[in-house]
Amino acid sequence: MLITYLSFQGKTESTKTGAASSSNTLSMARGYGMALLAAISVAYLIHSSSAQTTYTVGDTTGWTVPQNGAAFYTTWAANKTFKVGDILVFNFAANIHDVVTVTKADYDACSASSPISSSFTPPVRITINASGEHYFFCSIGNHCSSGQKLMISASDASPSPAPQPSTTPAPQPSATPTAQPSTPTPSSTPPPASTPAPSTSPAPGTPPPPTPAPGTPPAPGTPPPPTPAPGTQPPPTPAAPPPNSATSLGFAGFTTFLSLFVALCY
Repeated sequence: MLITYLSFQGKTESTKTGAASSSNTLSMARGYGMALLAAISVAYLIHSSSAQTTYTVGDTTGWTVPQNGAAFYTTWAANKTFKVGDILVFNFAANIHDVVTVTKADYDACSASSPISSSFTPPVRITINASGEHYFFCSIGNHCSSGQKLMISASDASPSPAPQPSTTPAPQPSATPTAQPSTPTPSSTPPPASTPAPSTSPAPGTPPPPTPAPGTPPAPGTPPPPTPAPGTQPPPTPAAPPPNSATSLGFAGFTTFLSLFVALCY
């Protein structure tokens, strides 16, 4: 029982601790969220204050009938650059002046029969909510015709970025193949003509040996005649001996026998 009780107590304490931890986590998350929201709000206010400009019409002179006529407010506006979101502040004495916003036609005619807006309680703060020209004057008495009138021209708060110049790719040079110098093929040079060896001329004054007569075989066992010394006339060639009669008879008998053999065969 004691063990069961202690276990139950431990679970209860663990549950309480987990709940407390979850509560702390939620509190921290809420704190971070509030801090982030505050930072965003401050950044927006800073941006808004830096993006818009407040102009006091007429500066220290304020909104009144100028001494030198309408040229006073014309000169004052010419030195300013108005944008959408800027604020015009008209300071004047109550019940003496007012501020009406009108069209160009009513501005030129100093007519307040159909004003766009009218304000009578100073100071009057008018926010420029559109680009273009805006027209104001005082509708009391002849103040407008005496020069208590103002025309301004406002531009967009965020001017459109200037168009980027189109990037034209530089023309690529045409790839001209480099002319390779043609190397002439070496022509095959024919080998030099062989110079014939000079023929051996017989020694001058030595006649060639006589050619033996055709059909006369040299005598067997007879040595060739000696080569005569240069400048020496060779001895005359002896006449061929008469044919041997025995040889002639033998050849004739062989021819006869061959003829008989051929005849018997046929």
